[in-house]
Amino acid sequence: MVTKLTIMLFRETIEKERVQKKKRMKHRISQSPFADLICPITFHLPFDPVVAEDGQIYERLAILRHFEENGNTSPLTNHAMGDKLIPAVQIRNHIETCVQNGVITGDLANNWKIKEKEMIKAGALMKKALGGDHDAMFLLGLFHFDGLNGFGKDQKISFDWYERASNAGNVKALALSGFSYMNGSGVKENVTYGIVLVTMAAERGSDLACLSLGLWLAGGDFDLVEDRSKAIHFLSLGLSERCPHRHARREPKVEAQLMLTKLENVSSSSNAKNAR
Repeated sequence: MVTKLTIMLFRETIEKERVQKKKRMKHRISQSPFADLICPITFHLPFDPVVAEDGQIYERLAILRHFEENGNTSPLTNHAMGDKLIPAVQIRNHIETCVQNGVITGDLANNWKIKEKEMIKAGALMKKALGGDHDAMFLLGLFHFDGLNGFGKDQKISFDWYERASNAGNVKALALSGFSYMNGSGVKENVTYGIVLVTMAAERGSDLACLSLGLWLAGGDFDLVEDRSKAIHFLSLGLSERCPHRHARREPKVEAQLMLTKLENVSSSSNAKNAR
């Protein structure tokens, strides 16, 4: 049986392992002849290096995320410092030359080359989006929301790309624009308008929108009228192959399937009683 104590001990073990791993990485970095070039947050060579007010070189996105999560403090000392970042162009050029000429090898070089490929792909994706490709706009929204593939984590920029993609006809982006309004993610919260957008996306074939709407109707969430038949309709639609725009992850699908089974059982029981 899993108890709260078991979970607490498991979390403590995971945290201890994380701390130990960080210590081992710091030790490895300190032994490297290129230690001064390595970002102390990512433990990699920075692709977009900046110098912070503590005099340390960081990966731009890594130090910006640190400021967002921990305030304006130095990752090395935890002391307060300003948020001014100076682009380290010469350091960037020096790292690139060392990697390309084989002066820096091993994991440091390989990770930097992977980052280089990511940035090339990011540039190509941005070019497509600016050229009017609504699928590319949608992906930019996703990447900015989670800070993936070389893009900074920024909910406002994420929402802006969702909205642009939605206006260009992207149904998945329409659904996520609705969720953004409902959660106040990158835009002023407006639950009612968010539900309208999610409903529109469901009607246009977003499986995630259908599943969400079905669950809300089943529970009477967000002041919606509890409606078993409509909940079954949207849950069944979202779980079927009839939705052309499929972007729901496994978790909402499992939750929706459990709810659908429960609602169908209640409906069967009601029909059986009425038939007597």
